[in-house]
Amino acid sequence: MDYVAKKIDGVEIIVRDPKASDLDMIVDYWYNMSDVALRRIGVERARIPGRAARRQAFFDMVGNDLCRDSACLFIIDADGVPVGYYLVNKIEHGDSCQQHIHLCDRGYRHRGLLSHLAFDLMALVFAHGDVQTIISEPSARNPAPNALLQRCGFLPRRRYYKAAQGICAAMEVNRYEVTRADICGVRDEGRRVAALGYQSGT
Repeated sequence: MDYVAKKIDGVEIIVRDPKASDLDMIVDYWYNMSDVALRRIGVERARIPGRAARRQAFFDMVGNDLCRDSACLFIIDADGVPVGYYLVNKIEHGDSCQQHIHLCDRGYRHRGLLSHLAFDLMALVFAHGDVQTIISEPSARNPAPNALLQRCGFLPRRRYYKAAQGICAAMEVNRYEVTRADICGVRDEGRRVAALGYQSGT
């Protein structure tokens, strides 16, 4: 299913359900990233599992549903090619979830794509899931995601020291939240998700 379809600066962007063939892109992204880049986002290389285990973790999310499962994966296509992914996890139905956005293809970074797309991704979660709040906790030392979240309407809640978990090292993070009410009402227009009062790209 295609959840978002829009053109951003001449690039056709689709956000869709994942396929098994998308997973190598995701795994390669993590294993090809430099140590400096990993540290910037708060990830410790030694905590990343082997390629097979990493791939299996994402494969287990293929076919997941926002209203049923604890994690859900979406693929971001640019001009018909997968270039990134959107992960919604720690889903507590009726309450909250956490989000993670990654552009795996370097050629599409620093072009403002996520600034235009982030609002649509929030709307996707509220339209197709049953949570009231989306949470994001980037490293306090990584300015890019902190600035992006604030531009997209996330409200800063607190800064705290987060213990190491999963692939992430112990680090200071900023907690941001956005609620259904903050989005001013979300609607599902068939297979295209948009937010009331928000002008999607054409």
